[in-house]
Amino acid sequence: MAILWSQPMIYFCLGVGLLFSILTRFLQVRHFKEMIKLMMEGKSSKAGVSSFQALAIALSGRVGTGNIAGTATAIGFGGP
Repeated sequence: MAILWSQPMIYFCLGVGLLFSILTRFLQVRHFKEMIKLMMEGKSSKAGVSSFQALAIALSGRVGTGNIAGTATAIGFGGP
């Protein structure tokens, strides 16, 4: 478990994130204004889901899964 949270692994994760940012030419920064504009527009797709609803669904899935996994990890390491 110590190798998973070691400094080289943290630097590796940061390096991979930077590599992907460079390969996509910092897409997350270049299109930030357009992303906010589309999210606030409120238009629905043909399936009936707006951009904001899609964001809320994606975030709820990640946060919910993180809460379950975090609780299981905490109980596993420290007990109830």
